[in-house]
This record gives sequence, structure tokens and C-alpha cells, in this order.
Amino acid sequence: YELEIELSHNYNKIIFNRGNKNDDGTQSPNLSIPSVGSKEICYDYSTGEWCEHGETPTTTTTPTTTTTPSTYTIYLTNNKNWSNPYCYAWNDVNGNKNATWPGEKMDYTGKTNGQGQKIYKIVISSEYTRLIFSDNGKPQTGNIDGFTDGTAYYIKDDYTVGTWTYTPSN
Repeated sequence: YELEIELSHNYNKIIFNRGNKNDDGTQSPNLSIPSVGSKEICYDYSTGEWCEHGETPTTTTTPTTTTTPSTYTIYLTNNKNWSNPYCYAWNDVNGNKNATWPGEKMDYTGKTNGQGQKIYKIVISSEYTRLIFSDNGKPQTGNIDGFTDGTAYYIKDDYTVGTWTYTPSN
């Protein structure tokens, strides 16, 4: 198989899988894409090695893997003054979820932001690909994706979310 990736988007990670719902879930580890300038490269799935396009992989090229933490801590500024902030998280591919709707109740960190709004957190599995915040089910945000460990959110007037930089302190 061949895949063309536009490197001007600064992609630096890739995961290969079989791409159908009936497979056994086999996939590559989270691979770092080697920095090779404008050269075309290939990945030999059978050996786990990178090579220049058209060449046979050698044993000197070793893929670099990155360990993803098993959990993410996600933060929410309670700028809507919800009485019970909840987070519902799930994996789009395998259907796993953190709980039935409306999810898990978030924990108050004991901290507030510069506007005096309480900051809540939840620890979720890093396998989850989407989440929704709610006030125990209603109202709620839309689906949120693209989060990583430490992402901090606030809720906009239309119930979409924005992110902000939060550095937890003791």
C-alpha cells in the first residue's frame, strides 16, 4: 500500500492498521515519522523499519516509538456555574466509554481561575477519542476531540469549547 502525506502540515506521528472492521485490531505502534527533508520514505510493516522509497529496508534503520500515557487529566473551568459538571468520554473506534450517560462527575480541584471560576478535573483513559461536558446531562457541549493530557477547557456561549493554558500547582 502507498500513502502520500503532505509534510508541510508538520505531521510527526503515524499509526498503520489494516483498515477494516473485521480485522483482529493489529496495528503498528505510535511511530515517529523520520525527518528526511523532501525524500520519499517507506515503512516495512513486516520488519518495522523505515527506508527511502524504492530501497530495501536495512537493519540499521529503527523506528522510534513514543509511549502514550495510559491516562489523561482534563480540566474544565466552570464558567457556566454548573452545579454538577460531568464528563462523558468514549472511543470512536471500539465503543469503550468511561460510564453511561452523562459520564463521570468531575472533581473540584480546590482552585479558581483569575475570574474566580472553579476549575474541575477528570482523569480518563488515553484510549478515549471524544468527550462531552455537561451539567449532569443537560445542558451539554458538543463532541470534543483532539485533546491530550492537561488540556483545559472553558465553555463558550454556544456550548462549543475553547482551550486555555492551565498549570496545576500544589
